[in-house]
Amino acid sequence: MVGRWVDQLTDDSADWTFNNQPVRVTGMQGFSLSFSADGTEVLNWSDSQPLIGTYQGKELKIVLGGNYTFHGVTAAGGRITRPAGVGTFTASFYLGGVPQPTVSAHVNASSVKYTCSATTLQWLASGAQPATTTFTRG
Repeated sequence: MVGRWVDQLTDDSADWTFNNQPVRVTGMQGFSLSFSADGTEVLNWSDSQPLIGTYQGKELKIVLGGNYTFHGVTAAGGRITRPAGVGTFTASFYLGGVPQPTVSAHVNASSVKYTCSATTLQWLASGAQPATTTFTRG
């Protein structure tokens, strides 16, 4: 898994809410992550396309920015485990094209299922709602 991976598509029904309502979103192409042999992982949203969903019949666009670094990341047994990281992460929301408040957020420590080949990495969220992110080497 060492190297740089670029998101080809995220389909997420698990992680995003708007006005306390869960929203299914897709997109985020261009988001990248890099793994180093020393256990460092860097998430980078600078080239990420927005996530797009629907809220009460209107398009909800979420524009992400920032980067996060994690140390001590492990990948074994089909699971990536990361401790709390440091960095910046912002999400700007647009409902029907109208800007909504931008939030500054954080990326929690987490553990996610994955599959990996020489050219493809896929995150598979476990829980009540599905979320899948597919990456290719880049």
